[in-house]
Amino acid sequence: MVEALDERRDRHAIITHALYVDFPFLSVASIDFALFRTFCIPSISAILRASAQFHADPGKRYDDTDLLVREFLLHHVDSPRGSAAVRRMNYLHGLHPSIPNADFVYVLCLFILYPMKWAAR
Repeated sequence: MVEALDERRDRHAIITHALYVDFPFLSVASIDFALFRTFCIPSISAILRASAQFHADPGKRYDDTDLLVREFLLHHVDSPRGSAAVRRMNYLHGLHPSIPNADFVYVLCLFILYPMKWAAR
């Protein structure tokens, strides 16, 4: 099936297949590790601590993050579901205007690079 796909036109389908069919355990583990790394950044930890949401219910915070990320990974960000997930994530992060752009870029890079790092092994 994947062999018949065009690497440029079908790149989203190829990476989704690799993450959720070929390497499902590694993709979940790598995203978990990426999420855990975000807590080590002092500015991110301070916002999580100040919001009290993470302390009150860390499982919900993890599940919410997982669901939103999964939505725009499984459904392209240009799809209705993917773009709704991105809008929701932007709204939630917009509630904390003190988040520096560098923190957003760092977290985004973790979620992109960690699954690729593990898949390349």
